[in-house]
Parts: sequence; structure tokens; C-alpha cells
Amino acid sequence: MARSSLALDSSWVDYYGDWNALVEPLMAPIEDSTCHAPRYALIPDVNHQVVPSGGKIEFNFRLVPGSIIWGFLLKPGFTIQLRDIDLEHDFFQEPLVSDFLVTKGAQFGRFPSYTLLPCPHPVVGDALFSLEAWGTVGTTFQMILLVAEVTDCPVR
Repeated sequence: MARSSLALDSSWVDYYGDWNALVEPLMAPIEDSTCHAPRYALIPDVNHQVVPSGGKIEFNFRLVPGSIIWGFLLKPGFTIQLRDIDLEHDFFQEPLVSDFLVTKGAQFGRFPSYTLLPCPHPVVGDALFSLEAWGTVGTTFQMILLVAEVTDCPVR
């Protein structure tokens, strides 16, 4: 994943290849992987981004099995829950206001930045996930998952 957004984002590295000590033990190995490529997964898709009359978006999606979710970027002003259906794992103990999930960038005026997960999340099984987002009717919700997508590994 050479020169991916993970390695270049100044919120997580001081200089190219010089990882923040708090992030390095869990995230740096992903950057060095020859079996993964950086991908952005926009959820929900464009047809489901406007909050309907009920005030809640429900969206199921799949990722490539073997991939790794390492972070996200999302729009503030919503309450969200992300669930890995195969592992029966909720990413948050309860639905959480997205304002608390936005990371401010390290440089002045740079807002927002990527928010890293506490540890990389593996995509396993059928790779089925669900998103629930609550917000004001008629507003648009977007979330970008930051994924290290598994690729064909070169034979060593």
C-alpha cells in the first residue's frame, strides 16, 4: 500500500514513514503489506444517502473478504451504528453521535481528518455489514470506510 492515505495523512505521521508511536504498532504493518491495496468504501450508496421521512437510514453492504477496515471519515450531525453481521459485532456499544467521531487534523485549518479504529477490523465470512444512521429528514449522510482491500499476493 505504498503512499496510501494511511501513510501520508499528517494526523498520523510526522514525516513520510515516521509513524506516530501511538498508531504504529497496529497500523504501520498494514502499510507495508504487499497483499493489500488502499480503498475507500462510500456508504451508503448515492441512492440511499438522503434521510427518509422516518429519520433513519438502514443500509446493508459487502466488502471484499480478507480485507481490513482501519478507519473512517464521516459527516457530523448524525447518530450512527455500524455492525459486522458475520461477527455479530457492533462498532460502538450503542448508537453514537457522529460529532464525537470526527478527528481534527494536525495542521491548522485541516478539518476533518481520518478517524482510526482502535485496532484494524478484519473482514471475514460473507463480509456483510449494516449501517444505521439517524438524522434530520431530507439531510444527506455519507461515510467513507478506509479499507486495506486484499489483493493477489506476489509469491515469495
